[in-house]
Amino acid sequence: EYLQIHFAKYNEKYFYSKLPMPSFELMNTVSTLGCYCPPTKEHGHLIRMTEAYEEKERFFQKTLIHEMIHYYLNYIGDNDTGWARHHGNNFMREADRINKDSWRIRRLCSDNEMRMVRLIPTHVSFRVTTPFIVT
Repeated sequence: EYLQIHFAKYNEKYFYSKLPMPSFELMNTVSTLGCYCPPTKEHGHLIRMTEAYEEKERFFQKTLIHEMIHYYLNYIGDNDTGWARHHGNNFMREADRINKDSWRIRRLCSDNEMRMVRLIPTHVSFRVTTPFIVT
């Protein structure tokens, strides 16, 4: 619900309300903060977000907007091509437009931002360390 609320807000503010609501998935990873997945036979538009954030809500929102830029460019058919396919001139044009609101969206996160990401265990494994005693 949180992602849907913020998606709707940023869709209206930055993407002219053009983007249909995607599906969202949470990932438990520190190596990939977010990922936009174009529609396939298995799913429609999908945004995956890591749940491994440590307290900085704005960073989480910034990652969502970053993925929404990818979604928007795909949706309007304005993807970058070649070696800069994901973060080329078109991506940076949209990021610069949105950055006028002080978001500081870039191609990659800064080292300081990456330090805010911590792996959150989603389950705990227990091992039996005491041998069974047969009587």
